[in-house]
Amino acid sequence: MVLRGARLSLLLAAVVWSATGGQSTLAQQPQAKPPQAKPPAAKQAPRIYHDEYEPNHARRSRKQSCLRDEEEIGAYCVRSCRAGYAMLTDRHPPRCRSIDPLPPGQLPGPLRRDIGEQPMPPGHPKTPQKSPPGA
Repeated sequence: MVLRGARLSLLLAAVVWSATGGQSTLAQQPQAKPPQAKPPAAKQAPRIYHDEYEPNHARRSRKQSCLRDEEEIGAYCVRSCRAGYAMLTDRHPPRCRSIDPLPPGQLPGPLRRDIGEQPMPPGHPKTPQKSPPGA
């Protein structure tokens, strides 16, 4: 019985040896490769930022027309951008973006709205001028 178990294990070992191509499994361990130096990361170009603001806009009816200093964009009349700014009409509401980028390292502030010059309400007293002392 012991002889039969020995033959069976010998036969099993021969089948495994022929299936692996006659090579030992210990000899096929991968050799340790030396650590490769990573290539230096390409320096990314600094991102360019522009100053932006949201101009005044008002919805107009079909019978109304835009003022001289406004542009008609869809159903809205949008105030023209200040000097040095260009209109971006691909967004709603449109925005005015500075033509020249901000200096490197300077991030843009929060989006602001252009409120323009607000007229004084009627009947509001003007601020008194200060008289020089001793007069």
